[in-house]
Amino acid sequence: MSRAHWTTCYKLIERAHVSVADLSIRLPQLVQWVFPAELVNLIVDETLVPRTAKTGPGIGVKHDRERKANRPTFLNSQCWVTLPLVVRVRLGSALTVPIRSWLVEESGQRGKLWMARQLIDLVRGQDKDARLLIDAWFIRKSPILPLLDQRVRIIG
Repeated sequence: MSRAHWTTCYKLIERAHVSVADLSIRLPQLVQWVFPAELVNLIVDETLVPRTAKTGPGIGVKHDRERKANRPTFLNSQCWVTLPLVVRVRLGSALTVPIRSWLVEESGQRGKLWMARQLIDLVRGQDKDARLLIDAWFIRKSPILPLLDQRVRIIG
């Protein structure tokens, strides 16, 4: 079996005009088919990606909550909200598959909470039980209450 560079997969998706939303719906189904489980484990988190450019999509000065050494408290960056699916591969070993990442724009109504809710709804269409791991920033009424009504287990 020959191995292809990751850009080959990207070009294949781009040239086939595959919808990212459709791919985001099918990928968890494929992962759950390969690694069947009674409980779907999801994570929602945001990541800052430092940028040197001053302008561009979603680029702005943002507070870096990670407090990494040799890095300023505020940095020029993009913020991405990501939803990965975690599956047990074998006893004591897990695989994290990123389902979709969404760039947080600097303006408009589509903030991190809205994006997190959209990403979760994307995967939650299945009948399986779900467990969601989120950091303290996402523990807010708007994304949490509807999930509790759907009997999603939340770890914050």
